[in-house]
Amino acid sequence: MKGQQSLFPGEKLRDEDIKQASNNADKKYDNWTSVAFGFLIGYIRELSYDETFMAEDIRYAAAKIVPLSPSNRAWGAVILRAAKEKFIVKVGYDKVKNHKAHCTPAAVWKRM
Repeated sequence: MKGQQSLFPGEKLRDEDIKQASNNADKKYDNWTSVAFGFLIGYIRELSYDETFMAEDIRYAAAKIVPLSPSNRAWGAVILRAAKEKFIVKVGYDKVKNHKAHCTPAAVWKRM
């Protein structure tokens, strides 16, 4: 219905934040999201089919290869694109390794 609010307003806000972060990364570094996506595709091609990873694993592996984005949330756009294009699939959640994040849960992925 027109004017009806989403049942999941948190998802909308998440997507808006991710889009803003990726736009900022692209403004700071020309085509950052394309470069990061290319890195992700290369990274997952090196994984076995049953090997899992988290977004933070990609960020750590990309250090000194992909320019550091102004926000780690920019990687969310890259991960979501890979999922939408069926390169990866979410297989669950696990605690992040970053001690500053206080063991917050995050998605676990594997290649398709």
